[in-house]
Amino acid sequence: MIQRVQTLYLLAVTVLGVLSCVFPFARVGADALGFSTWWPYAVLSAVIPLLALADIFLYRRRILQMRVGAFVSILLVFQLLTAGLMLYFSQDGSIPWQLSWPIVNPPVSLILCLLAIRAIGKDEVLVRAADRLR
Repeated sequence: MIQRVQTLYLLAVTVLGVLSCVFPFARVGADALGFSTWWPYAVLSAVIPLLALADIFLYRRRILQMRVGAFVSILLVFQLLTAGLMLYFSQDGSIPWQLSWPIVNPPVSLILCLLAIRAIGKDEVLVRAADRLR
């Protein structure tokens, strides 16, 4: 059932992940922190939207879809941690830093991914209940 609400949630995660790849999330002096700054952040920023997009098309295997969604959620937490580490190690007492709007993409994506997992679980309960009636 590709027309369900979890498809919209996972599509939003994909779009926000692509935006995280395109725009820097902070500026330290004249330098921009983002996709091309540190390779762990770049790998996570590239893998998360791909997995979220692939997760949309696993609608026939809901348990696997929930597991992939949970894995994407874990990767989003690691993306937040790497962004925090990048800010921590790039800051210097004399150089000011400024956050940009893409810094909110990973937390919003995490919430949307958790909502998608919840909706997939509700679908699984409905399908199991319908199977019991047959």
